[in-house]
Amino acid sequence: MIREEFEDALKLLKNKSAKIVKNNFNSIDLIELKNASRDIIDFLILDNDDIIYYVFKNIKYDISIRIEPTKLLFSNEEIDNLFHVIKRALEKFLFQYANSFNFYIFTEIKHMVRFFIAKNHNDITFRNSEKLYSMDMLEFHEQNSMFKYLFSIFDKFAYIARHLSKKYNPNYEEKTDVRFSSTFVNDVSFLLKSNEAILNLDTTLNKLFKSNSWHFVRKMRNIIEHNFADPSLKYNIQWIIDILFILVARLMMQIIEDFKENDMIIQQLQKSKTNNKEEEQNNGKMTNG
Repeated sequence: MIREEFEDALKLLKNKSAKIVKNNFNSIDLIELKNASRDIIDFLILDNDDIIYYVFKNIKYDISIRIEPTKLLFSNEEIDNLFHVIKRALEKFLFQYANSFNFYIFTEIKHMVRFFIAKNHNDITFRNSEKLYSMDMLEFHEQNSMFKYLFSIFDKFAYIARHLSKKYNPNYEEKTDVRFSSTFVNDVSFLLKSNEAILNLDTTLNKLFKSNSWHFVRKMRNIIEHNFADPSLKYNIQWIIDILFILVARLMMQIIEDFKENDMIIQQLQKSKTNNKEEEQNNGKMTNG
């Protein structure tokens, strides 16, 4: 990536996001914002490591991950601005004006993400990337807790998918333990629009799992869960929280793209529930007979 590509991507997303103003936008504006957000996340966060490297070398934690050094020079203000623009664009598309992520089966996840957005607006701890916090400060624990809360969304997606598939998918076969990276696509495949949609979701998740962004947040999760912070140091993981939120939102965007409409999913699950009841009743009659 060259600096002009970074600046052009940021400018494009700002312009598309600025078009989405209350009571003054149309469906084309929303589609353009969605496409711009998706493409810029893929380009800056998944496909290239320049932003990730800058974040990586500016944190206090010792994370074992190989990222090629970037030749680009960024300022902290530029990284803050980039994440701010991406977060506001995602907020507008997913919730604020479009309410695009309106799947009943993922209602809890929707509100978990909205909780982070609200905290991001109202609490400086989740906007200030420069102030450092020691472990005796409330902000240190708030940031760690928020990171773990957001990361748990991937597990929640996986377990919701397994529950729905086990209960409503007539072709369900339990082959492996639940793990988001390996079971999610298969478990939700019966709720997707087509075979092409299954391939699209699988391709996007494979890109995510192969990215250094994913390796970064996954190793950060392991450190917070299992390692020890140095009491003599001060920390701030806001940029990593931002990256994690962006990855969650990228998944949500792909779900919007590939899943059937909410009403269709509800009808499908209800029909499957009815069929299951009838089958149980018939089996009961055969047993009694």
